[in-house]
Amino acid sequence: MKLFKAPEKRTFNYKPRFYDKSDEEIKKEKIVSGDSSNIEFGDKFHHRIEQKRQGKQLPLKRLLIMVAILLLLLYIMSVL
Repeated sequence: MKLFKAPEKRTFNYKPRFYDKSDEEIKKEKIVSGDSSNIEFGDKFHHRIEQKRQGKQLPLKRLLIMVAILLLLLYIMSVL
């Protein structure tokens, strides 16, 4: 006799799509080299967005220094 009835497992009809890493690298190389006459607009757009995201990340060392300075300023303000 069980106190709690466990729900049955749910099944999904998920069929994963095939991913070819070398094909993606070839597309990136064509976009970077400028030979993108037959590359889809979505691929070009995705590549540009990816480049922008990589440029906006702050280095970890710089972020830690900023946090340390902020904590130091808060400590000094609380003492005064």
